[in-house]
Amino acid sequence: MKTTTLPTRVRRRSLGRAAAAISLAAVALCLLGAAPASAAPAPSTPPPGVSSGCTAGSGAQLREHHFSQSELDHHPDLRCADLQSADLTGLSLVQVDLTGADLRQARMSGANLIQATLTGARAAGADLSSAKMGQATLTSADFTGADLSYADLSQVEGAKATFVDADLSHADLTQAQLRGAHLDRANLTGATFTQATLDGVTLAGTHGGVRWDVWIAVAAVALFLIFALRLLVAVGRSGLRGAARAKVLGFGLLGRLILVLGIHVFVAGLYGIVSSATGGPSVALCTGPQCAVGVDLGMWSPFVGVGVALAGLAVCTYGRVTQLVVRPAQPVPYQPY
Repeated sequence: MKTTTLPTRVRRRSLGRAAAAISLAAVALCLLGAAPASAAPAPSTPPPGVSSGCTAGSGAQLREHHFSQSELDHHPDLRCADLQSADLTGLSLVQVDLTGADLRQARMSGANLIQATLTGARAAGADLSSAKMGQATLTSADFTGADLSYADLSQVEGAKATFVDADLSHADLTQAQLRGAHLDRANLTGATFTQATLDGVTLAGTHGGVRWDVWIAVAAVALFLIFALRLLVAVGRSGLRGAARAKVLGFGLLGRLILVLGIHVFVAGLYGIVSSATGGPSVALCTGPQCAVGVDLGMWSPFVGVGVALAGLAVCTYGRVTQLVVRPAQPVPYQPY
């Protein structure tokens, strides 16, 4: 009896443990399967042309409407509104949410848009001259061909905004955040960019900005020509001939060229440091080979410029020593007592 009873009990215990394990596994699977059903769905990325859940211009239909201030105050929700060619001249839109609004060809000259939100707004060709837009949010907004002359854009958040062909003459962009913005062919005459952030900004074909890098390069060329002319006059008066004359001229011109290059690197480097500190668009406007010589060297440029200038002076000094060595000895005139 003992030999047959013990195995039976063992089988029953094993079957009981297996059944318990299967039950626990089934409960766990049920819980795991129910979890995704009860979880909130993940937010989807809006398709192109949709801003913050609505298509631009799909809100209130106010195209070509001439607003009064009291009427505007009764339209607090202007998100994605169709305001094409609407007249908002001189009105107050302080802290108004114009996200995704269609403001193409709108007339907003002198309007007060301080701390307004224009994320994804379409304002191509709009008249925003002399508008007050301090601390407004212009992220990804489109101001292609818009008139923003004399506008106050200080401290705006304009990352990836588009100002292509826009008129920004005399606009105040102090401390503006314009990372990745597009200002191609914009008019920047008299615009202020003090302490503005211009990382990744495109400025192809802009006009009105002062190209100090070009003026520095022109000044360096003029300085070299002056040095070279003075050397030619000095060698012409020295009476040197042949190989001695060529040697003095060669070292003299080379030394002066290196000296001017060092001065250019030093001055252009200081200009680049100051422009970077003030946030002006001059560094971003700098194109051509001279930008890599001085402007783009950063904090190293003054030290590199001094080193190159000293090397140029050394070559010039060697040329003078050579001139003394190769100059023929002058006969000493007879001095009778």
